[in-house]
Amino acid sequence: MKRGKKMILLLGAWALLMIGYICIGRMNETAVVSETEGSFPLWPEEKTVSSLTWTKDGEEYAFSLGESVWTKDGDASFPVNQTALQNLAKKIAGLTADRELTDVTRPEDYGLASPAFSVTARDEDGNETVYAMGDQTPFEDGYYLSVSGSESVYVISSSLATAFGKTLTQLASMESMPEVTDVTRMTVGDTLDICQSDGVWVDTATGEMLDQSAAEALVSEAKGLTWSELIATDATDEQLEQWALDDAQAVAVTLFNGETAERTLLLGSKDDETDRYARLPDSRMVYTFYSDDADDLLEAGIDTLWQRKPVSVTVDELSEAAFAWDGGEAVLTAQDGESTAMQSVIELLNSFEGTERVALGEPGEEVLRVTLTDDGGETQAFVFRAYNVDSYLLEITDMHGMLVPAQDVDRLIRMLKQKG
Repeated sequence: MKRGKKMILLLGAWALLMIGYICIGRMNETAVVSETEGSFPLWPEEKTVSSLTWTKDGEEYAFSLGESVWTKDGDASFPVNQTALQNLAKKIAGLTADRELTDVTRPEDYGLASPAFSVTARDEDGNETVYAMGDQTPFEDGYYLSVSGSESVYVISSSLATAFGKTLTQLASMESMPEVTDVTRMTVGDTLDICQSDGVWVDTATGEMLDQSAAEALVSEAKGLTWSELIATDATDEQLEQWALDDAQAVAVTLFNGETAERTLLLGSKDDETDRYARLPDSRMVYTFYSDDADDLLEAGIDTLWQRKPVSVTVDELSEAAFAWDGGEAVLTAQDGESTAMQSVIELLNSFEGTERVALGEPGEEVLRVTLTDDGGETQAFVFRAYNVDSYLLEITDMHGMLVPAQDVDRLIRMLKQKG
């Protein structure tokens, strides 16, 4: 037994000696690593970066420079963002370390046994250089980097993984949104079709005049739509259906100048946040933009754009204003233009505002007829008919009318009676 115990003690002592030897060896190895500060270019100055390959999130990225144009390897049709690739090439061409470590025998101490990120660059002669980035330095003032063909370990100030961190869609060039200047007509799916007639926005189908400021704002909103982010460069049929951008679901917003469709944009569904999907016709590149920019367009209709103020004239424009009601009539002429009564009547008439747009039914009894004649002899007629206790109906098309507060019309009739 005593002999066995001695053997165990001897083995323990031997193990401790071996551990000490290994530790001392590593300490000696660390001690011989030399570190030099300075500026160490890591790419030949006279060479051009003509190819870049790297892997991100398990996906390989590979791009090559042709006749001054970068293309995606294996997919020449991919719309490469030339500026983005040029910047990556400049990153490699200008890569400079500010420290060099020599006599390194344990790359794993710097995270270089399993690099966090690596990129392969080739020059125009086909010479290949692999840059493998390891750990961040202990003081977080740089990153360790190995360069193929060199036994040194370098320290660079910024992360290559960050520089090459763009997604494939972020490395693609977005399509140009067709430019639009003058718009004379706009359609939104099957719900809205408005156009200009003699410089006035109207419902294309009926000619009904619209609220001009609201129509102009809607057209400006459509003209101002622009891409926010590229989501897919070649969306599948399934993706288009998922994003409501297939032919069956997409809502087309088209801006015309005369008979020419200057721009058509297809709008799809919203994503999980605040963006909406969109694309151009005959394109499978899908984008997003802030959904609020299109919500008004998709919600617009004649019921939201109708002109609520039926009359908008000035005394100076009129040669005559004729009024007729049950049991009375009054005519105001240009000679009355300076009178307080004329001013008050026209001011009250201009203040009329519709409260609701309704379908025409059986015409009610005529309450007030107004005929306005301008200096050129053009006339406008407005007929207010009984509708209910609170409202009178003013016809605005063959199928629709607006409700106007009865108290406003009755007040105008009383004013005309007093003048008479």
